[in-house]
Order: sequence, then C-alpha cells, then structure tokens
Amino acid sequence: MTTTSRPRRPRTPLAFAALAGSAVLAVAALTPAVIASAAPGAAPAASSPAQAAQGEHRVVHRDARRDAIRFDTESEKKQPAPRNRTSDITRTVVDHQAEQLVVKTRVRELGRSGYRLMIGEIQTPDGRRFDLMVDYSKRPIGEAFSLTPSGSGDEAECVGATWSAKRSTKQVTATIPRSCLGDPAWVKVGLGMVAAPRNLRTSMGDDSRLSGRIGDKHLKLGPRQPHA
Repeated sequence: MTTTSRPRRPRTPLAFAALAGSAVLAVAALTPAVIASAAPGAAPAASSPAQAAQGEHRVVHRDARRDAIRFDTESEKKQPAPRNRTSDITRTVVDHQAEQLVVKTRVRELGRSGYRLMIGEIQTPDGRRFDLMVDYSKRPIGEAFSLTPSGSGDEAECVGATWSAKRSTKQVTATIPRSCLGDPAWVKVGLGMVAAPRNLRTSMGDDSRLSGRIGDKHLKLGPRQPHA
C-alpha cells in the first residue's frame, strides 16, 4: 500500500490535467484522451440494497461491470472496452464523516503502470465544486493528490489529506478534512477512473454513476449526503 499526505512535486512540461468537471484526461496541448461516449450494449448500473438512500452520510454504490470506454488518440475514435479491468469501477463508497470526507473506488483489477488517476467532483451547499485528483501511478506526474476549486485553476491548501492504493482490495482511497471543503453541511460526490499507457496512444475511463459513458461536462454526482 502507498500512502502520502500531499507531496509537493514540481510540475513537468508533460503535466497531466485530470479535470473532474469534464472527466477529461489531457496531456499538455494534446486533444482530450477520454471524451463522452455512449457504449452500445453496456449493462445498466445495478441497483443494490447496499446503495444508501439520499440523506445518509455514508453511501455505497455498485457500478456496472465491463462499461469502461477506450479512446484512440490518433483516430479520436471512442468505443466500449469491456475487457479493460484497471479502469472499470465496480464499487464506490462515499462517507461524509464528522471531521472528514472519505471516498473509495474499487476496480476489477488495480494496476499502477502507465498513468493512473482517480478523479472526483464534490459539490457543496454554497454551489461550489471541487475537483479531486489522486495520481496513484508508480511514477506520478506532479503531485499525487490535489484538490482544486472548479474553474479556479489554483489548488486548494488541504493539510491532512491522505490517499492510498491497495492492490489486495483493488481499491483507491482518499481522505479529505472537511475544513478543506469549507465544513459543508452536505456534499454530493461523483467519482471516476482514468488510465493511459506511457505512450499516450489510447486511454480508458469510467464514470462510476454512468453506464458506458462519461458526462460531457461533469461527473455524475451521487445523492446529497449530510455529515455524520
């Protein structure tokens, strides 16, 4: 398991941009590597007793399997990628605790080669949105953890934030102090996974609350969750 608390690394010319607001993976001036795309034949998201109703501080959501998307950078073609396991989300947990927000994303297989990102979007009662990025690659570009107010471009200071990637549970976890979000009364959270090989010829993506596609502007948010 790898755990860290906001390592400060200089940005490189080949800086990744994980934009939770549009669920797009981009590198420098390259065109988006994951673009909204319907995947014909993708299974609908499974309903489950484990998924909590709106108003609970902890929500467990089970995502459809085999609904990741593949984007070819050269041809710009999008297509379903049912065999992709490392970006295919199977389960998410969002726990709005009294002092911190904990988000967990589980995939069919946790790989860390190439570029690997967990991205998130967090909405608070005052209308603000925060973009979350956890770069859990073996060789991250820039900071492994970032929290950015949507549209600002300036990373928020978030002392005490941590993340981990655990192969045995196929899960990536981020813990964010509520103070970094302005101590909101409630949150709505969307989570996704994005991956690409080092040659950047293709990329894969999955929005945990959309079956076979990624939102064209935002990740799909979950229900309103008050803090515990």
